[in-house]
Amino acid sequence: MENEAPPNSPLSRFTLAGRMLLLAHMVLFVGGTALYICDVIPHLPTGRYPILVFTVPVGLGCFFMFLILAWVFERIGVKIYAR
Repeated sequence: MENEAPPNSPLSRFTLAGRMLLLAHMVLFVGGTALYICDVIPHLPTGRYPILVFTVPVGLGCFFMFLILAWVFERIGVKIYAR
């Protein structure tokens, strides 16, 4: 069984530290979106709004924060991506 194909899991690209960082940012995304909705909704005029109006700003912030922190961790020697 030496010639086994590598697993197709997207998480197999990350080390344990990378998986923890990814999980933290997923929790931050969900919690941040909930807090953003609770903060913004009272100030909006009445009407219907697509959920993307609230999730995209938080999602982009979490995405760029993940990239920056992954870069910082790689620079200080913590492996994020499995090679």
